[in-house]
Amino acid sequence: MRGIVIANTLHGFVLIALFIGVIIAGFNKEKILLISMLLMFLGGILNFIAQMANGGKMPVFGNRMTEGGYVLELFDAHKDGDENTKLPLLCDGIEITFWRISATISMGDIVACLGLLLFFCWIGQKIYYLMYKI
Repeated sequence: MRGIVIANTLHGFVLIALFIGVIIAGFNKEKILLISMLLMFLGGILNFIAQMANGGKMPVFGNRMTEGGYVLELFDAHKDGDENTKLPLLCDGIEITFWRISATISMGDIVACLGLLLFFCWIGQKIYYLMYKI
């Protein structure tokens, strides 16, 4: 269940960062901010394409679906990936483990995370500037 919570939290962070970024980008046109928003948007589009090509559900490859099927029971947004899956490169198939938490992510998640990382770097740069350049 931890992997699902992380995925939903990640998507929430991406949406919040996109919302804040769109508001800020209206006032100042910084390239790193625009690139981060573009990457987050592109990651969301890649996930959307994978879901729409497979009947509105994201196929999950690997053993995450067979360990208990909790994805299907909780959110009904994922399904088990098989040989009939369309666009398997865009589906959840990259298994990662960080500390004791494991998750299965997609190419769209990776692209969105890169955008989120750039967004946080931009925020850190602004905080540093405010603290030490006053």
